[in-house]
Amino acid sequence: MNQILKTAALATAVVGLTVVAQAQVEIRITGSTAFRATTYAAIRNLYGANLTGQNPAHDASGKNQVTWAGTIPALFGAQTVTVRASYSGSVEGIQSLVLGNNETFLASSNAGDTNTVAGPADIALSDVFQSTTDFTSPLLSDTKLGIVSFAWVRSVTTPTSVSNITHQLAQQFLATGDLPIGQFTGDLTQTQDIYLVGRNKLSGTRITAQADCGYGGNADAQLWQLDGAGGTVGTTFVQSSGFASGGNAAAVLKVATAANPSLSYLGVSDALGVNGGANMLTFNGVPFSVTNVWNGNYSFWGYEHAFLKPGVGANAKKFVQDAAGLKTAIDTLLLTSTGNTALSKMKVARNADGGPIFPQ
Repeated sequence: MNQILKTAALATAVVGLTVVAQAQVEIRITGSTAFRATTYAAIRNLYGANLTGQNPAHDASGKNQVTWAGTIPALFGAQTVTVRASYSGSVEGIQSLVLGNNETFLASSNAGDTNTVAGPADIALSDVFQSTTDFTSPLLSDTKLGIVSFAWVRSVTTPTSVSNITHQLAQQFLATGDLPIGQFTGDLTQTQDIYLVGRNKLSGTRITAQADCGYGGNADAQLWQLDGAGGTVGTTFVQSSGFASGGNAAAVLKVATAANPSLSYLGVSDALGVNGGANMLTFNGVPFSVTNVWNGNYSFWGYEHAFLKPGVGANAKKFVQDAAGLKTAIDTLLLTSTGNTALSKMKVARNADGGPIFPQ
């Protein structure tokens, strides 16, 4: 081969290697189920018209596993970007990064493909600070994305007179797991029990619910589930260690019969799915609204964090922190939200989960 041909072949090989090296960006996300609908919408907005595949197909905002593919020109130019999400809970997400655990993701962005791939996550979304959990080392990089709001919600057959819960009543309810309806209504002749349906100990929603009422974020609590398959169907309540997903807790509220009234604490996105949000209780007499969150009147909220593991690649950092990345996309999306709240709108702040709220 003459020198000209050798040079041309080498140039072609180098170009080919460069194309291969730059052709694919992969981002893997785990963590919070309470924020998954907001994350879902923000990721779709990042892709925009350049989204070429999504599994499951739209609308998959309530799914715990989603894989997207396409390009995100503002961040990665013409490179193909695959984002995989596998949500299992805030604390479990932090645990996964700290311990280097593998998560299970949908392998393909082709809708309906159920094949999976295992691997470590780059990013953990969490409703709670790392310091609140048992997984405090190594220290993860923390970027606040927004405000995730929660509500206490009654089941569809629970009397509408159960309309409010206080800090003190929530503490008692968490400790016992069931209370007479009259404790909530003031009519002590209502002796039928109402049951607490909740989340497992790796849930940020659970930590926030317990911390915000002064019960103790990591304390044990008495919980119930239905006696059928998966604990979300059945006719009788049995004791439970709690659900991994807010969607499962919400499912119980939708089917619990009049003989088995129940309450749960849910992210607002799940709470809005129970009777269109009409079954949300007031908290200390204050109804949930984004205005009541950002002005400090409604306390049942936490920061949504994006944690990055030590040594994470530049692509994951860019995806979260760049001016054209996830943080900005989420804040823009939440400016008009009636559920979770934009960080940029907050007039108050707190330094710990369930901690005092102060002006900022």
